[in-house]
Amino acid sequence: TLADTLTTYTGNTPQTGDAYARIGAAGAGLTGVTLAAAGLDAVAIEAGTNAIQHGNCFAEDKSVEFEFVVGSGEIVVTVDDFGTGFDPSKVGDPTDASTLLNPHGRGLYLMRELMDEVSFDVRADHGTRILLRKSRVNATA
Repeated sequence: TLADTLTTYTGNTPQTGDAYARIGAAGAGLTGVTLAAAGLDAVAIEAGTNAIQHGNCFAEDKSVEFEFVVGSGEIVVTVDDFGTGFDPSKVGDPTDASTLLNPHGRGLYLMRELMDEVSFDVRADHGTRILLRKSRVNATA
């Protein structure tokens, strides 16, 4: 298990780039895991970006927590924000003809397409936890 907490940053600052680098470094520290090959790097960065931008609304006093758990048969990434939560069923379908040119709204679609399981837990203490699960194709016991 590997965990990291990132402070929410405003805008495209050097700190935001640092946050992306830390997500990648956290994943790189997992023995025997190629996050890029599993699509987990893009998905973890997307989930973190959503948490910072939509969950915490760029509030500098809030953080985003990441946890990477590698098992023999799967990799699980959880991302927690401390915003007000949201209803994922209200997010539109980016493949619908009416939204194809919209520059936003593809993150959840990307997560669902690349992961074996994506679930959301909107917590009573405010915030959302997203769970991303990917089976390890070449898992060894």
